[in-house]
Amino acid sequence: MKKILLLLPILLSTSLLVHSQDVIMGETSSVTQCEGNFYDSGGPSGIYNENSAVITFCPENESDVVELNFTQFLVGQSQDFLIIYDGDSTSAPQLGQFTGAVSPGLVSPSLSNESGCLTVEWLPDGTTSPLPGWAAEISCRAECQDVIATISSTAEVVGDNIYGACISDPIIDFQGSATFSNGIDENATYEWDFGNGQTANTIDATATYSAPGLYFVTLEVKDAENCPGNIVQAQVQIALDPEYNSSVSSEQICEEGSVTLFGDIEPQEYSQDVAPPVTGQTYLPDGSGISYETCISVDAFQDGDILENASDLFNIYVNIEHSYTGDLDISITAPNGNEVFLFTQAGGGNYFGEPIDNDLGNPGIGYDYFFSESANSTMANAFLGGGQSLPAGAYLPVESFSGLIGSELNGEWCLTITDNIGIDDGYVFEWGLNFDPAIVPPEAQFIPEIVSEYWEGFEGEGENITLDNLPPGVHCYTYIMEDNFGCDYSEEVCFTVYETPEVNNVEELDFQDCFSPGEDSITFDLTENNSSVLGDQDDSVFSISYYNDPNEAELGSSPINSDFTVTEEGTSILYVRIENVNNTNCYDVQSFEVSVAETTIATPPSIEECDEENDGETVFDLTEDESITLD
Repeated sequence: MKKILLLLPILLSTSLLVHSQDVIMGETSSVTQCEGNFYDSGGPSGIYNENSAVITFCPENESDVVELNFTQFLVGQSQDFLIIYDGDSTSAPQLGQFTGAVSPGLVSPSLSNESGCLTVEWLPDGTTSPLPGWAAEISCRAECQDVIATISSTAEVVGDNIYGACISDPIIDFQGSATFSNGIDENATYEWDFGNGQTANTIDATATYSAPGLYFVTLEVKDAENCPGNIVQAQVQIALDPEYNSSVSSEQICEEGSVTLFGDIEPQEYSQDVAPPVTGQTYLPDGSGISYETCISVDAFQDGDILENASDLFNIYVNIEHSYTGDLDISITAPNGNEVFLFTQAGGGNYFGEPIDNDLGNPGIGYDYFFSESANSTMANAFLGGGQSLPAGAYLPVESFSGLIGSELNGEWCLTITDNIGIDDGYVFEWGLNFDPAIVPPEAQFIPEIVSEYWEGFEGEGENITLDNLPPGVHCYTYIMEDNFGCDYSEEVCFTVYETPEVNNVEELDFQDCFSPGEDSITFDLTENNSSVLGDQDDSVFSISYYNDPNEAELGSSPINSDFTVTEEGTSILYVRIENVNNTNCYDVQSFEVSVAETTIATPPSIEECDEENDGETVFDLTEDESITLD
């Protein structure tokens, strides 16, 4: 018996040593220790009580910080709350409120917490709970060093922490770096989020952007102690392809002509869709009190930006058809849960849009209806009568948008349509919301700037150049535009130069003839000298035609027949035109003469001479009576 009595104090003493570092909620208001466990008021095995309490944990050394690692947590959901503060009292900033099964996990003081302490407040609702509560391990570590991270990239810098790139070359290399206040960077971690669904955990990383747009890249660097790290952000702008409008003054010219090239490659503005609309048919079947809800996710604004004025929400629109407006309530719910009714049951048998009123689920034609604070009338005051369609347009909401003031702009904006009465159905084809452009962040839109633009081979001569004295053939020139995103764009413009013919040996074209006695017309074959007129030019490329009017010859209209008939004596001026059959604007025109005279037969006087030599021969001067003959 004595041995037993002697053993009991030893066992009791051992038990006290094992659990001397454990902390039970409600038994003390502060502890300074770096080991042991922290339990709810029920201890390691009992259920917790419903008494509120506060306790502060501080490290043993001033250069350390205390940490709590919750290994178990289960309290009354939305009834009992554990609040943890970043300091040595409940006046310090909150690190979080925890209820239900949402465990705090590992809790550490922030870098701004100079005390290194954590304060825990227990706020139960007073109702006894059978739940196990919590268990947490107490530990200390060296105070976190300051870690300052930076992002750099090989991409073009287009603004403060903004990088630009082309959709044609969307692969971007990023380099991470950081400075550590105590100089210890061994085993530091680098966590990347590139804003496109890609992540990485290396110092340097590469991301690929498959679509134009705005992307936010974040880098978090932590030291080996896994202290709260420094998070930095950069923006990536992937440009839209430009608009190509380069042109040429004429796609076909003659070799003696000139041509002007007009260079025009224009960067296009990208504007982020702040609130992408919901599209596609959404059936609104007949129901009684049934609601149909779709949401738009907005994330273009800065975190914390709120709707400050009703006018910040420019309008809400919905494309809808329904066969009984008196069935429906339509409301908008902001990210903070505030709801505003846009339309409530009114109009009875009036229509939205042009429904097919047979309740068979066939889609009709939707009309665009806009709910706007700047409209003049509600829908209820604009209905035309049963069986008639409410005109498309802008209408006042039944409740002011001011009911949404204070909500964060980013988040889920939800449209709810409730069918309150049996019979009748309809469709929503699209809906969306538009914010005042004045509140849309400028970084939600961008346009690259042109750095240089020129025609290849004509650098420095501007966007428009004139060319002349070009040889026949197809000529192509390339216009190049370079922007500040490091993107090069080019557009080729082509035109054809055609050979201009030349009329050769025009002096050989003159035609002359005389009317024979009794002859009243003479026909000339104008083509008999074609080969002489063409010279060595290709007759498969050039054609010859004849005209009796100079204007028609220049126009190439109304050529005359190549068999040219003359019925009167005199001289006619004709024109020969040689033109390029591939471009009839390339031609040459020359004039020539066709002359016809009358043939006159006269009987001169008889001439008599003597044969003075009496040899049977004598000489006659046939011209001696020429004047008489011509008279």
